[in-house]
Amino acid sequence: MATNPYSKAEYQRNRRILLAEGARCALRLKGCTKVATTVDHINSIDHGGDNSLDNLRPSCAECNSKRGAIQRNKKAAAKREAARPSLTLLQGERANGKPKKAGSFGSSNKQHPAALSSVYASKSGRSKRKNLDVDVDIEIGRDAPRLLSPLPGGVSDYSREITAWADVYMNFELMPWQVIELAHTTAHFNDVLCHRQHLTSVSRQQGKTVDIQALVGWWLTGMCIIRGRPQSVLSTAHTLPLAQLLFQSLAPVLEKHFDADVKWSYGRSELRLPCGCTWRVQAATPSAGHGTSNDLIVADEIWDVSSVSIDQGFLPSQRARKSPLFAAWSTAGTEGSEVMLRMREAGLRAIDSGKPGSTGLAEWSIPPGVDPWDEQWWRWANPAMGHAQHGMTLETLRQEAESPERTAFMRAALNLFVASDRGWLEPGVWDRLSETFPEMEGGVVACDSSQDGQSYAAVRAQQVADTTRVEISGQFESEPELWKHLTDVMTDRHVLLAVSPTLEVHLPEQWRERSVTVGYGELARWTSIVRDAIRDARVCHRNQQAMNDHVARAVAAKTPNGVVLASTRSPGPIHIARCLVWAVALASKPVQRKAKPAMGAG
Repeated sequence: MATNPYSKAEYQRNRRILLAEGARCALRLKGCTKVATTVDHINSIDHGGDNSLDNLRPSCAECNSKRGAIQRNKKAAAKREAARPSLTLLQGERANGKPKKAGSFGSSNKQHPAALSSVYASKSGRSKRKNLDVDVDIEIGRDAPRLLSPLPGGVSDYSREITAWADVYMNFELMPWQVIELAHTTAHFNDVLCHRQHLTSVSRQQGKTVDIQALVGWWLTGMCIIRGRPQSVLSTAHTLPLAQLLFQSLAPVLEKHFDADVKWSYGRSELRLPCGCTWRVQAATPSAGHGTSNDLIVADEIWDVSSVSIDQGFLPSQRARKSPLFAAWSTAGTEGSEVMLRMREAGLRAIDSGKPGSTGLAEWSIPPGVDPWDEQWWRWANPAMGHAQHGMTLETLRQEAESPERTAFMRAALNLFVASDRGWLEPGVWDRLSETFPEMEGGVVACDSSQDGQSYAAVRAQQVADTTRVEISGQFESEPELWKHLTDVMTDRHVLLAVSPTLEVHLPEQWRERSVTVGYGELARWTSIVRDAIRDARVCHRNQQAMNDHVARAVAAKTPNGVVLASTRSPGPIHIARCLVWAVALASKPVQRKAKPAMGAG
């Protein structure tokens, strides 16, 4: 009988020989000179190595663990040999051939889901219903997000590695929508992440928790190898029990496969790996993050996390880290969801401008303006629906839709911010007015800021025959950026500038003859007039995402002076919609031509 190459006696004998007389670590990772306490297989057993002296070398426990992690990650990645498509496909290049139906990612010869992203995100809804262009099964969730912020060319991502990690260690095959999301979140150029902050917005019960677990698990065991230094991860959620649940699910996996040292303490749970990587769980409080320096922060259901916790607690803890990531997941919230709305607005600005920003956005939701009770759109907000890995079905959503609590269904199942069912326009009216038209000359430019003063916008309108064309002229994060933009706009001597009272105080003196101040009173007089013009198709627009969103979420309130778009009742910023009302009303106002004075002599 042949000698067993894995003989325990042989291994123990050679181990004693190599560790005799205080042998030093032979791996010498990062110049290690520690006394060896373990032995390392030069050629691993999985690759045909044996327990002979020639195939063993002394090593310290830390170096041995790091090398083992490298080997395990390579083995995991090898399980996904299907070529990873470039994320340029996310920017609009069509993948060769037609993608398989949702739910078929587990089949052979499958295409990596990241290839299916915004190629299909930009297309209109598809259904077996007669009013849509291409037949698809409305019972299968839509893998591609409706909104996806742009990325620079030539980027890579870590989605294949994370997918393999989830498969090997979590025994879970990520759904296509999750792979697309992770590809966008971890997009990088030469290992420098494209996003410093990233928001993923999707309906409830779609698999967000598994998505987060896969990212955290891979980051702790894989990113440290890529970056060559221990990584610090912090996780939180809108409630401590939810944050603790993530830890309770993933920590045992890391303990079993990576020898993690786990500290179980409610509210202060902590995990440390032999390679030096750490993972902490903290409640979302203003003091969170203090005393730590974090490479990755994950936040679940950020719609209910205060801006103080994020801005004064979590984000400052990443200032000293190289290429950190603040990754947030959430379902739509309320008008009080300040941080989520701010991140979402930044993502929409990037989408409309076509320029990558430091904040990324991937959102699965029904399009603005459509009838939320039309089942053909539900798949847009529920990418997990009908997948083999998930139990959600169209029938489940139908039953939930029968609930008398309409706003709860719209938030949880359709990923819509509350109050958007009370919009000032009927569903679909605004969307039908999308057109392409030449660059504007002259016209009216209306400007305003969001209530929190963190976002500024300029909207331009021009009357052409019987139609008023309208578009976003620019979106900005500060008032100086707005005035810089207006300096270029006002070189056109035929532009009328309309500014809100908060901006009027800084209006340059040389523009006062070509400007007007507009505010609440003008909104009260003009909102109904502009709404009628939109209903009568006397307005057209460029189909810009930020404008579509603001128009869809704006809520009209009745006042003694008329109907007005109310910021306090709308679920999020609507300053672009307010600017639209002012700009369209002024641009469509009939021009009164004054007779030129005549001179006579007598």
